[in-house]
Amino acid sequence: MTKAEILALPLDKLNELVAEKVMGECLDFPDGEQNYSGRIVAAWRVVEKMDKLGFAIQLNHWHYWSSIFWKRDDPRLGIRFDECVAAPEVICRAALLALEGKE
Repeated sequence: MTKAEILALPLDKLNELVAEKVMGECLDFPDGEQNYSGRIVAAWRVVEKMDKLGFAIQLNHWHYWSSIFWKRDDPRLGIRFDECVAAPEVICRAALLALEGKE
């Protein structure tokens, strides 16, 4: 997917792709524990999975949320996504961008 496509995803499709591409599972319970873009507990499972895949995260909040994932073995490669109202959404979009290698 292109960066523009990832950024334009509606939240239900974002959850579906995060389940598939990041978590390696199919989306069975989108309103519960797999509501990655809507619940911080579920989004933090994405952070933990990305950690296992060799990515580190920086999560910031000022007037909006921003997130950067980068490969630990190449810290020059940082994939940033920002300007989300909710932390779970910014984590999910940044994770997909990082796995796709889109800056």
